[in-house]
Amino acid sequence: MKKKKYTPPFAFALSWFEPEQWQELRATVDDLADLHDSYENWLADAERLVNRCSKQGQRVAKVRYEIAEWAAWCERHNLRKDGKARSQYAGELAKRLR
Repeated sequence: MKKKKYTPPFAFALSWFEPEQWQELRATVDDLADLHDSYENWLADAERLVNRCSKQGQRVAKVRYEIAEWAAWCERHNLRKDGKARSQYAGELAKRLR
């Protein structure tokens, strides 16, 4: 019987966006000043974070979702549409991946 390779749990969940979502995200968030100006800048930082975590043996869940669904979730939970809510939503969705 073959041994199953150990896969460490996710260190954290990261909201992962596609280029075509960027303008919608920027139009939706309450923390625009804290958001990267361009998708390319965001992607470069996000990839650096994932690579750094990977080198430390931590897994990052790249969580893709629809902006409108996230915004509705924020409304239902009475949350600002900001980085904290993006992280929280990604974490909720990542729990389903385990």
